Amino acid sequence: MKLVNAVPVAGFITRPDENVSTVSTKDNFLRSTSLKLAPSQLESVIDVFKNELPTALANPDILSFIVLKSLEEPDTIITWERYSSQDAFAGQGGQTITKTLETLSPRVIEESTTLYRRGGGYLINTTP
Repeated sequence: MKLVNAVPVAGFITRPDENVSTVSTKDNFLRSTSLKLAPSQLESVIDVFKNELPTALANPDILSFIVLKSLEEPDTIITWERYSSQDAFAGQGGQTITKTLETLSPRVIEESTTLYRRGGGYLINTTP
């Protein structure tokens, strides 16, 4: 995934109930998705993700969920999700956000997803 300047517009980096000093990130699994949207769809798509926040917060396996608005690429947002494990992503946690992404597909011109897991202190790209 290409790095771009972006500003957060919705989401949470840590859960309100998460004690950052005691959380192990050893098994965390991450998904980052870049969505190039059809013209004039940006704000309405951001609103969809804002409305999804209570559902994401209700799932304890979703540790972070952030929506970023690109400052370099017009009509582009990036989502960044952190799950407690790859199994949590494959289960209900990942399905929650995946369903939202699927409902947005008519508004999306281009989508790019990258998957990561932690290994030896580094993020390892596991995108097939």
